[in-house]
Amino acid sequence: MYVSTDYGATWKSLANNLPPAPVNVIREDPRQPNRLYCGTDMGVYVSQNGGQQWHSLRGNLPAAVSVQDLFVHPRDHQLVIGTYGRGVWILDDLSFLKK
Repeated sequence: MYVSTDYGATWKSLANNLPPAPVNVIREDPRQPNRLYCGTDMGVYVSQNGGQQWHSLRGNLPAAVSVQDLFVHPRDHQLVIGTYGRGVWILDDLSFLKK
């Protein structure tokens, strides 16, 4: 997982402290541009600082669930998590995440 801020002239890794597992999806929070959500084969992770450091958002998700898609609802600001097993989880309240 890499990011470029100069239209692809240079690239910087965002993997930092993520587990060594495939990354399936990454989404930027529409209200907090430095907040990123990452879905991997080992669950959901969140970064509050543009990918410099990641924290697990496991909550009550099954351990090591493969997250295939993420969506932040623009009106309700809910994090919708789609898993490999066709499960859908909705995190209703994102207010516990620091700004």
